[in-house]
Amino acid sequence: MKKVYFDTNILLDFALKRKKFNVIAAKLIDLAVNEQIIGFVNGASIVSIHYILSKNRNKILAFEFVHDIMDIFEIAGLDKNVILKALNSNFKDFEDAVHEFSAIDAGIEIIVTRNIKDFKNSRLQIFKPEQLIKYFEKNRNTK
Repeated sequence: MKKVYFDTNILLDFALKRKKFNVIAAKLIDLAVNEQIIGFVNGASIVSIHYILSKNRNKILAFEFVHDIMDIFEIAGLDKNVILKALNSNFKDFEDAVHEFSAIDAGIEIIVTRNIKDFKNSRLQIFKPEQLIKYFEKNRNTK
């Protein structure tokens, strides 16, 4: 089973019901719920999601959403080693570098994000949400 690292924007698309992105984000989360993939996030994403949901919706929704995420996703490590690798990388955005090295340290091969340009220096496979759905549909049909 493939390990897939979810960029924060995918989970926020779902949680905030962003019209343009909500449906595809739900399909991606369903892959993890239905155990077709092992979904990962890191602790910093969880903290950011809780904060953003608390400010844009309410604290109860933020708590419930984070609780649900913890039932579905694994947490990729975020330690000194990851931070140092991110600081010394050639990524323009520190947060994206943290995602990259958090995923690498967890043995993850795929990152799903709407911002693929931010990962142009990645050593991992980077998919837009629609691409990842097609990838898994194609591979499911060829088995």
